[in-house]
Amino acid sequence: MPPGGDYDDETRLTVEAFQRHWRPAHVDGVADGETRATLMGVLQLATAESVTGVLN
Repeated sequence: MPPGGDYDDETRLTVEAFQRHWRPAHVDGVADGETRATLMGVLQLATAESVTGVLN
């Protein structure tokens, strides 16, 4: 499904799942600054691991 640009129930549930895994102390489905910063960190880690061959 292509991105729709709306913060709908599906998006909220996805954010809650991410928070439950990466930030379980605060699960509310809101993509606040801390949630977005955590996501960026995870993405940077995944990119670094991919470049170094850790994921291969």
